[in-house]
Amino acid sequence: MKNQWQEECTKKLEECILSGPDGASKWQKFKSSKWPKRIIIADVNLSSRRISGYDLSYCYLVRVILDNSNISDCNFSYSIFRNCTANGANVEGANFRSVDMKEDGLELKTHKFDDSTRFLVEPNNLPYALHPGLRSMAAQACAARDWRYKRSRSLLARFFLYITGNGYSLKRMPFVGGVILVLFTVIFTLVQDCKIALNDRFIIGIRYSIGYFLNINSFEADKTVFFIGSFESFLGIMFFSILTAVLVTMLFGKA
Repeated sequence: MKNQWQEECTKKLEECILSGPDGASKWQKFKSSKWPKRIIIADVNLSSRRISGYDLSYCYLVRVILDNSNISDCNFSYSIFRNCTANGANVEGANFRSVDMKEDGLELKTHKFDDSTRFLVEPNNLPYALHPGLRSMAAQACAARDWRYKRSRSLLARFFLYITGNGYSLKRMPFVGGVILVLFTVIFTLVQDCKIALNDRFIIGIRYSIGYFLNINSFEADKTVFFIGSFESFLGIMFFSILTAVLVTMLFGKA
């Protein structure tokens, strides 16, 4: 005999889904009226359905089939999955914060996710069947969370983690490299002999900056330029070392 509460919750969710675009708001009203009682959805096939934008947070989902469904922008935070599947589902913009889907709790083999998908799930709560990209996304989210809450790290370490997206992103690296090149181009331009035309000094500054940054500078220079260039060369070595480390992490560090 089915539990009356889980049957009520499951039927209401099905009714809301079938009601069309305003189903999400109807479901929210039902869910709010039952708070703080935990919603239980069980033994239902919701495959190939449009369930976008539904609030399914703090729910208990058991033997629910969501294969090939559109569950984009759904909120599953703090929910528990047991023996559920969502293979091929669209989870773009969905929130899986602190969800318990461990072992065979939820099969989630899908490529339909993007940067807006929030997948802050602890490693021990991840399922066996999970797209590698989502597993990597969970690792990144946990690393970002740990960085935010760990105050003992130095400012330098925080800076490196920031520009590399906690070791998983190259988005800020071109900007950092560009800033270094522009800064040293200006410095090299300013230290040139004032008798040289400004345009010529600027061209010399660009050549020095690129050469020292890439550690391929072969121009003869005075002590001042050499000292400044040596510092830029050091920054260039650091930049490319970090770049290489991030690439290795992105390509081979997916758990």
